[in-house]
Amino acid sequence: MCLRRLLQSSQLQRAWRAAFLKHVQGRRLGARRWTHSGGGPYRAVIFDMGGVLLPSPGSVATEWEVQNHIPSGTIVKALISGGENGPWMKFTRAEITTEDFLQEFGRLCSEISKTSVPVDSFFSLLTSEQVTKQFPVMTEAITQIRAKGLQTAVLSNNFYLPNGKSFLPLDRKQFDVVVESCLEGVCKPDPRIYKLCLERLGRQPSESIFLDDLGPNLKAAASLGIHTIKVHDLETAVKELETLLGFPLRMAVPNTRPVRKTMEIPKDALEKYLKDLLGTQPTGPLELLQFDHGQSNPTYYVKLANHQLVLRKKPPGTLLPSAHAVEREFSPTPGARDYVARQVQTWIKQYRASETSTIPAMERLIEWLPLHLPRQQRTTVVHGDFRLDNLLFHPETAEVVAVLDWELSTLGDPLADVAYNCLAHYLPSGFPIQPGLSDCDLTELGIPTAEDYFRMYCLHMGIPPTENWNFYVAFSFFRIAAILQGVYKRSLTGNGSLREPASG
Repeated sequence: MCLRRLLQSSQLQRAWRAAFLKHVQGRRLGARRWTHSGGGPYRAVIFDMGGVLLPSPGSVATEWEVQNHIPSGTIVKALISGGENGPWMKFTRAEITTEDFLQEFGRLCSEISKTSVPVDSFFSLLTSEQVTKQFPVMTEAITQIRAKGLQTAVLSNNFYLPNGKSFLPLDRKQFDVVVESCLEGVCKPDPRIYKLCLERLGRQPSESIFLDDLGPNLKAAASLGIHTIKVHDLETAVKELETLLGFPLRMAVPNTRPVRKTMEIPKDALEKYLKDLLGTQPTGPLELLQFDHGQSNPTYYVKLANHQLVLRKKPPGTLLPSAHAVEREFSPTPGARDYVARQVQTWIKQYRASETSTIPAMERLIEWLPLHLPRQQRTTVVHGDFRLDNLLFHPETAEVVAVLDWELSTLGDPLADVAYNCLAHYLPSGFPIQPGLSDCDLTELGIPTAEDYFRMYCLHMGIPPTENWNFYVAFSFFRIAAILQGVYKRSLTGNGSLREPASG
């Protein structure tokens, strides 16, 4: 799990805004005044790839070096070593093969770090699906730019993969022009590659904006008369681009999208209900968007006149009897005693109801868990989904100022929350659903182990450590597996809240 990114205050603030839209009177989100709408002097926006649309090699290297016990900065030093004649630049001009590059680059990294460096591992990570997902904020910006009739392009110092294809994990339909150094035999900051991009766009330098994360590349573009933006962080870069273009590049409500066809709801009936409830006669139609997040229950943004609301509902189709109980979100549901035993039986039933095939590991847990219930349990308020991304942090200090997502809260054993919050400690960093920490050097990262975390909790609570820690961890994983099984079964029938139905 990339803890540093999760703890960045700007991202947490965005999550807060998306999750908790307040009932606002007389305001509209994103009510910023714009000078013009696509009619300004700029007609094309050119994007670098690594560091602008995708994570840069340097940012990928930072965490990889920690995980592989390589001195910090080794990869970046090797990338810039030798300048135009270094292995990286020769590789991006297709002057050497992937095999030759890895050999030469590995030797250089070893010289810099005074230790053996597994550059094959770094190259595999750099080109893996794990880190080659386009930044959503840039995808949204490109969509808005093209909607205004402006052109978009990619100008990248790129390379060939061992299969002979260039490394371009982007949707080419987003761009009018794609210029790759390995195909052209020339790379940034050589002025020729900028001129080539402008020529293919059919634009003058003064009509173009170029975004890159490296100073020399921007300096070369600026010398030709192209307006440049240095990308230190994505949000700042997008705001600067908005200022230059004169129109917004973000949707008025962050993290929303048009309602999926399978998740449509009767707008006319909803509008009539809200008019009666709110006592308003709006001049415009009801606005309805769907939030990107919310795997279990679809969540909608609703605007009627000056009222802004959030609507949650159960997904369509046949559902498990106790699943997706949105009533819990507005009804008190105090639990009885024997919380853990009840939870184990509940999730066994949920799993059985959504089972699609026999999984031996789940069968073993179904047999093992009821036989190893904790003998003693404390009863407190249990959150039910306690994890890092349900916490809101202070923007400047390492202080939790709010806990989100209380829909599963009840009275029960608090150790269930403690164990659930430690699941990342038992998952590898390459785990696709939730990257974990099991193969990370926690000491170097300054993160306590799961056992240390548990002991700290017991110390602060003034209670003796339980002997059943492994039970709580096993139950937490069983519960997650049961939830995922339900998600999978819903996807087979097209009832998933986020993804399209599974194809096979």
